[in-house]
Amino acid sequence: MIPALVKWARDEPSRVSQTFTRPIAATSLVNSVETATEASPLDPVTGLSDTAQLVGATSAKINFQPTGAAVPTGYTKDTGAAYDATRGYGWVRQDSLSSTTHVPLEITPNTRDRNRVADQRLDTLIHMQDNAPNSSGVKTPAAWEYKLDNGTYNVTVSVGDAAYFDSQHSIRVEGVKAIDLFRPSSTQPFKQTTVLASVTDGKLTIDAIGGTNTKLNYVDIAKATSDFTAINWSTVAPSPIGRSEGPGAIASGKLYAFGGYINTTYTPTPRSDAYNPANNTWTRIKDLPKGLTHAGTAVDGKNIYIAGGYPAKSTGGQRFATRDVWKYNVDTNTYTALPLLPAARGGGALELLGRELHFFGGSDSNRADRGEHWALNLDTVGTANATWNQKASLPNPRNHLGDATLGGKIYAIGGQRGQDANAVYQTAVHTYNPQSNSWTAVESLPRARSHIGAATFVMNGRIIVAGGEIAHGSGGTVSDVTAYKPSADPSNPSADSWKSLTPLPAARHSGVAGSIGGQIFYTTGAPGFKTTSYKGIPAN
Repeated sequence: MIPALVKWARDEPSRVSQTFTRPIAATSLVNSVETATEASPLDPVTGLSDTAQLVGATSAKINFQPTGAAVPTGYTKDTGAAYDATRGYGWVRQDSLSSTTHVPLEITPNTRDRNRVADQRLDTLIHMQDNAPNSSGVKTPAAWEYKLDNGTYNVTVSVGDAAYFDSQHSIRVEGVKAIDLFRPSSTQPFKQTTVLASVTDGKLTIDAIGGTNTKLNYVDIAKATSDFTAINWSTVAPSPIGRSEGPGAIASGKLYAFGGYINTTYTPTPRSDAYNPANNTWTRIKDLPKGLTHAGTAVDGKNIYIAGGYPAKSTGGQRFATRDVWKYNVDTNTYTALPLLPAARGGGALELLGRELHFFGGSDSNRADRGEHWALNLDTVGTANATWNQKASLPNPRNHLGDATLGGKIYAIGGQRGQDANAVYQTAVHTYNPQSNSWTAVESLPRARSHIGAATFVMNGRIIVAGGEIAHGSGGTVSDVTAYKPSADPSNPSADSWKSLTPLPAARHSGVAGSIGGQIFYTTGAPGFKTTSYKGIPAN
């Protein structure tokens, strides 16, 4: 065996000056990662351990390593071979991912076995980007692909190196950011994360776009179920301010929280912030043009639309409705005014269906419930034809409702009739069909809930509603998390169903929630003006 220091000198001669006099204890590096056991015997033909998952199965465990290194039990080794359709996995040029044909690339010189930690999965690695100037490795950035049936998968990735800590590791799984510019250290050389990825082209693709000298240790792949009921909740970075009743949305892999109430003056704030789960940080973005609560939101790529709501008065306090409609662009951090709603509304819903924004429900300036429904064709904005057109009114007019778009239809979920102590909470769920311009009642909520407008979202073919209010005042807030799945037979809506999921760690209403990378995030909300943020990982 080549002594460790000599072997590193051949692999990465530019870094020989980084010497180590003794192995670093595995327990100080792994950070609760389970230690792999000694590899079982390898098949002389396939090179797989006899307990390894077979290629093409609905689950697989791949370890990236040199050919002669021990294979962790239960894993298939990948030694950097170019993608081969018969084998079903391998490496391609990262710069070919944008084309229809991905170019196979051999990167076997980029594998390493450090012989420093007990967990063989972490002791071995492959450079997806070999940036060492004097290294003999393949310099062309590479991406890894694995043949899979189309579907949804839980994918766990690990990056890091027991010996060198000068990388900025970035990993995307099917375009979903899993690890974003992780900077290792001697006390934390590795990072692992799990994301939910959707495969639509028959291959799972993992790239390191945006990273520097990214090193991949192993990948675990497991078929996910879209009908999960268990959620493992934990806390993440708190919101920089406590707020409730503010509009919110998910766009470009971040959670956006706009405006809201921040104290008992109930004067809406214009302050807005964005949470990035990739690095668990909040960033203040440009303030809203005016303080706002109770607005509807919809997302079109990098544009977040905000309509109606309770705007702040210049003298303090609030008005209970507005006609204002804004477009916020996440790249330019700017707001653009759009055509006004036909009438002022607050506590209503906004959805994007195709190229049309749909606003419906809510209450007027006198806080009376309204069912009017209007649509704006975004392709007409900036022309003389840009106007909101009347559509079929919402049955059972209500405010503080949840809303979502799924399967080409819009859903109006729960809400309340009336306000505050006079509120009558609703279980009703209606779906709007744009082809017939009509609303149809579908399976009702398990129990009446309101104050769910910014915490209703679509995930894996289901509509999820998090938290809410079932009664006004003390004790009326719930931690319920429920999921709606429409019937597979559109002609049989009675087969629609609601399921209870693991509740939030604490009762909340009027917070902001959504799904990013197969995980659920819920932040802020009432009672009071919470800063707490939760992350939920679905458990099969």
